[in-house]
Amino acid sequence: MDCINKFSFIFVLLNFWSCSDPDILIRYQDSQITNSNNQINKCVDNSYCKANEVCINGKCVNTNEFPCTNGQKPLLEVSASNINFGEVRINNVEDKDLFLTNVGSCTLVVSSIMFENSKNNDFTCTSCSSFTTSITIAPTQTLKIPLKFSPKNPGLSTGKLLIKTNDTSFHDNGLYEVLLANKYDGEAKIILEPEELSWGYVPFVANNSTAFYKNIRIANYGKNLGSAYIEKVSIDGDQAFFIEETFGQNFKSRWLQP
Repeated sequence: MDCINKFSFIFVLLNFWSCSDPDILIRYQDSQITNSNNQINKCVDNSYCKANEVCINGKCVNTNEFPCTNGQKPLLEVSASNINFGEVRINNVEDKDLFLTNVGSCTLVVSSIMFENSKNNDFTCTSCSSFTTSITIAPTQTLKIPLKFSPKNPGLSTGKLLIKTNDTSFHDNGLYEVLLANKYDGEAKIILEPEELSWGYVPFVANNSTAFYKNIRIANYGKNLGSAYIEKVSIDGDQAFFIEETFGQNFKSRWLQP
């Protein structure tokens, strides 16, 4: 019987082999070391892979390795079929993300992402406007689409985002629609403060060289996000009353928020 189990140890003899020799260096080799090379190609997400690769089942795979053959089909899964941006004040911005995932067995090709009505610029998608070539999504992979909503006018805004892919399970032409809207329950309420102005006794000046000024405040006490549109400020009545000239020259129509 050997003095030492040769399956568990590797021997380096400093002088010569002998069971009684005290000058023997013993090195233990862990069995896990032999498997270390198998860990090199492992990945957790796409950041572990090259630019043209994706991480699937812990392995970096080239994106071109998933052609649709032998009846295989891509399958688009969209994180939401409608998005409500909630209550957003005029010219403020609300961000929402839409996620497109390929849950099919071959490559999903996204050929276009656009708004149905390009004139409605309350909804924007920066990545969609720079969409010049098709985007491929390998099986199990997800594409994030950042969306923004910034209302220019009060009231309800609606839109529709059209996503076209090679998945025809939703529609024959591969179109998938995502409805966009905001929450708006606002109502404007204009109040003049004060509601009446009285100058009392004012002496008559023949050459109108003296003017007596008072201020009036226009306020919007609308509920929720009810914005008011002030188109014009004028005086209807005796010409003895007038609006200060500089105000009239500088005034432009504007939205008055609550």
